[in-house]
Amino acid sequence: MYATTFHKGDYETTYLAYKRLIKYIEFNNYVVVGNEYEDALLDTCTKKSEEEYLTRVSIQVEKLKKI
Repeated sequence: MYATTFHKGDYETTYLAYKRLIKYIEFNNYVVVGNEYEDALLDTCTKKSEEEYLTRVSIQVEKLKKI
């Protein structure tokens, strides 16, 4: 299972998407259990401006088990 978000803007600011996604993961009682992936959906091949880049960020998670 993956938690996923999108980031619009240049690659130097993708850390903002990670911050938002980690906050969501923790708030919803999930835990990171695997790798993270970045997929460039719109980049230099399709857009002229870095502000228009679109990146999908995904992190593998699982639900915390209640004790």
